[in-house]
Amino acid sequence: MLVKVDLHLHTNFSDGTFSPEQIVHKAVEAGVTTISITDHDTTSGLAVGKEMCDLYGLNFIPGIEIGTKLDGEEIHILGYYVDATDEKFQIILEELRDDRLDRGEKIVALLNRKGFHISWEHVLKISSGESVGRPHIARALVDAGYARDVKHAFDSIIGSDGPVFIERRLMTPEEAINLLIQNSALAVLAHPLRSKFKSSRKAINNLENVLSRLIPHGLVGIEVHYGDYSEEQINYLMRLADSYDLVATGGSDYHGIGGNGEPKIGHRGPSVSVIADMESLRRKLET
Repeated sequence: MLVKVDLHLHTNFSDGTFSPEQIVHKAVEAGVTTISITDHDTTSGLAVGKEMCDLYGLNFIPGIEIGTKLDGEEIHILGYYVDATDEKFQIILEELRDDRLDRGEKIVALLNRKGFHISWEHVLKISSGESVGRPHIARALVDAGYARDVKHAFDSIIGSDGPVFIERRLMTPEEAINLLIQNSALAVLAHPLRSKFKSSRKAINNLENVLSRLIPHGLVGIEVHYGDYSEEQINYLMRLADSYDLVATGGSDYHGIGGNGEPKIGHRGPSVSVIADMESLRRKLET
């Protein structure tokens, strides 16, 4: 069943395939009425996204996704109603992108040492945007014939269990939440459970303890209606959201990478009523 709200979308300004214009067109075709572009560590696609949404009469929530690390585990934090004009915010995002770039070069160098011959120049050509990530390297591996598709590249080569994995230097989730609050944005815990489509999406260990730790720092939501989650997973997360008084957001996490099983825009997301909840939280944050 198609939904009207998709709050987790990526463009080619980070590791998505399509431009903000194309993402909005796809949302219109799917009958979605509210979207959020949540690129990794960059807000560069937001202005065009809003312009296109205004043109087609869609509600647009400017967003971002920030990678963090907690006790050795990578955890992602989504930010909603991001102020892209915040200069201090942009300085920190640039530092995060520089780290992504450095990590990407190291991964490509290690790949070549292990016999996977791809060039850094090709990865940069694939990325085309500001935020270079492992999906771009995965696509280069597919182009070179080392993997069937992006998922296979992660599963067999560059995922956390693969032979070519390099950790990122990441801020803590508390630091990311504070960064978003200082920007007057809402902080939401992204994809907390395992995803079958994305092998790198593992369940957060001791999820309830993590929630208890992050809520006092300003976490206001949890991604419940995510990607390929089963009804059982969604029901469990909904119970957690109710128990901890968190807004239950969600979205497809669409990257346009193709392959069997990738959720499309409008195939997963929260109810329209969640937008009113988010707006209410936003007003409280601004007062």
